[in-house]
Amino acid sequence: MPKAVFPETHHSSNTSRLDELLTHKLREYALVLRRLRTATRTSTHAEWLQSARSVKAEQMSKIYDIVATCLGAPPMPDAKFTFEYRDSAGKVRRIESTPLEFARKHAAPFNPADHISLINDPRNKYGELYTVKHLGNVCAFVLFRAVLIEQTARVPCSTSTPRPTCCSTRSSS
Repeated sequence: MPKAVFPETHHSSNTSRLDELLTHKLREYALVLRRLRTATRTSTHAEWLQSARSVKAEQMSKIYDIVATCLGAPPMPDAKFTFEYRDSAGKVRRIESTPLEFARKHAAPFNPADHISLINDPRNKYGELYTVKHLGNVCAFVLFRAVLIEQTARVPCSTSTPRPTCCSTRSSS
């Protein structure tokens, strides 16, 4: 989404508190679901599943409320917006789209497996491919890959400063 359509908030730039709150709530909700299973051992699997899905839907609604309160409610997927920008020649361009159309045309396809992260950690050997041991413990999780590089200069990445080519995250494999 263009920033003009879905602007930054304090919490989108400072996510640690929101991350902590979401982690706490999701762990709490997982415990509730596990206890529900224990409490409904005498019911049929179908009855338990229906009950668990109902509780989960309620929990996810609360999670959505927390995120929307902190980051703002996202635009509706079919809501039209107009985005204006200047191209490299300085000519004003206009895109009229919906969030879904914009994502399909300008952000997709994005396959996380085709990307890597560049990290700098002098405790480890440079030029090696690393993963995080227990990061992939979620069903259908895409493997996190990072290449350790030596940091030679600090280059600020902002909307007014073009991202240097060394920061490309496209994997060669």
